[in-house]
Amino acid sequence: MPAGILADGRWAPRRHPTTTLHRIEAELVVSVIRRARDPGYVLIGPSERVLIRDPGGGKGAVEAIPKYEQDTVTQLLTSGHLTVGGTHHVTYTGREGPARAVLVTKTARTLVDRWAALRPLNGHSPRPS
Repeated sequence: MPAGILADGRWAPRRHPTTTLHRIEAELVVSVIRRARDPGYVLIGPSERVLIRDPGGGKGAVEAIPKYEQDTVTQLLTSGHLTVGGTHHVTYTGREGPARAVLVTKTARTLVDRWAALRPLNGHSPRPS
């Protein structure tokens, strides 16, 4: 049977296999940009490892984030949606040292606000985050 034709002869639209993947990627980007605003990311060391500020850990405390989130921050830095700011003093795993702040550009803030205002085409509300 040709693709898109059901057993009873009716036509059924095919779902593109990456539709959900693109939605997940967009949700990840929005989540990363929001987290870059609050609590904020920092880059440490020559490899510029991405860490997130830990508001409950005291002044300057940072903690590790998953690799996929680090990769997303790096991609957003490369694309210009995030930028590198000034140097701050942080504490990570009992060590203290300098880290550079990651800042959110106005373009990225506008993008997130615009995406938040969109209504889904299927008429269903997105799951709460």
